[in-house]
Amino acid sequence: EMTLVFVPKIIAIFVAMVLALPFMGATMAGYMTRVADMIVTGGENVFPVEIEELLRDLPGVADVSCVGMDDPEFGQVLAAFVVRKPAQRLSADDVKAHVRDHLARHKVPRHVEFLAELPRNPAGKVLRRSLAAKPRPSRRKPTT
Repeated sequence: EMTLVFVPKIIAIFVAMVLALPFMGATMAGYMTRVADMIVTGGENVFPVEIEELLRDLPGVADVSCVGMDDPEFGQVLAAFVVRKPAQRLSADDVKAHVRDHLARHKVPRHVEFLAELPRNPAGKVLRRSLAAKPRPSRRKPTT
């Protein structure tokens, strides 16, 4: 008898989940894409979207994209590609200081580059792979 009472509830829950899937799918697909962008730097997980949202609030930033770039020491490091608002003076140190003031130390971008615009595909999506493939200045001092 106990089993027969729960069967209708299980069926009702299953039907509700099936009906909700089309709506959950769109949300989950966007979320899962961003989770896939997570980078591991020095053993710490960093979600670039968190840094992007913070930097969009920084005066002088028109657009921003953060990606992981390969690094021999840390595995990956966070790089921020920033588009300044017109006539704004914003330095890499300003960007790093803003993140340092609001988030954990391991979330501060190690590399900040200013671009006239972010590379986008015809649909308007940022081409993250092309940003991650950009060469970055060496951190090592030249030997003499």
